[in-house]
Formats: sequence, structure tokens, C-alpha cells
Amino acid sequence: MNKGMPWILETSEELRKLIGSEEDEKKRTRLEALLLLQTGQARTRKEIAARLGVNRETVGDWIRAYEWGGRKRMLETDMGGGSQSSLPEEVVEGLKARLKEGTGFGKYEEIVRWVKEKYGCEASYDVIYYTVRKKLENGLVRGKRKKERLEQVSEEVLKGSDLEGNAIL
Repeated sequence: MNKGMPWILETSEELRKLIGSEEDEKKRTRLEALLLLQTGQARTRKEIAARLGVNRETVGDWIRAYEWGGRKRMLETDMGGGSQSSLPEEVVEGLKARLKEGTGFGKYEEIVRWVKEKYGCEASYDVIYYTVRKKLENGLVRGKRKKERLEQVSEEVLKGSDLEGNAIL
């Protein structure tokens, strides 16, 4: 079934201002969907999804929310859907704190091991990756040693020698 698009009440200028001032990436993406419709750059959910890199069903949820309650309803980021994390909240909070410390993980596999050792919780690589990247909106913190090593390599290259002091030709 091909459902029509709603009439967008906000002007393109209003939407651009809202997008520019919105700090929440999820909300900004939803506003961008409205802007694409308002300016005619996209006419279907599929086109919006392709432009924004999301699923067309997700766009459909946003559009339905907009139809039911306007921009305010559409920007509610907890619209249901998705599944609850398989990690206990205690583990997620501990992981969040550890990432904030900046002591570092070099690989997601290290986080999997850390969660198992610290909390006795079996978690797959996919669950850890999703939790860190999507839920916590974080990446790996690789620690000071790697940064210091890269700085050392950079200095040696600039001096014209390798790490053992041999001249680079």
C-alpha cells in the first residue's frame, strides 16, 4: 500500500534553523526527513530512507508520529520499537563509566572479556558493539600508550629516522 505523505506545517527556513540548533542526532535526522519532504527533495518514505541511511519502516514510524502529534510527537525519541538490551543495566552503567575514564579498550573483544570477568555476564561481540556504538554513542578509547607510541613514531619520522635510530632514506 502506497500511503501519501502528510502536509508539512513547518517552513523550510524553520526546519533548517531547528536542524542547526538541535544537538540530539536522532532528532536532527527526523527534522532532516521533514525538510526533505518540505523541499520536495524526497517524495516517498523509501527516498527519505535512502537519503538518511535508515530503514523505510523507521521513516514510516516518524511520519505516522508526525501525523498523529506534529513535530513534538515525531521528536520523541522513545517511540517504542526495538528490543530491550540483553545486558543488565548495571553492566551498561559500568561500561559507560569505564569508557568515560579513558583507560581504554583496544578491541571490542577486550570489552567482551572485561564484562565477563567483572560482571560474570556472557555477551556477544554484536551486543557489545551495539551497546558501545549505538546506545552509549561512544567508540573505543584506546588509552594513552597507543597515542604516545604514535607521537613517538611521528617524531622519529620527522627527524628522518626509524624507531631504532636508523636513517630513513
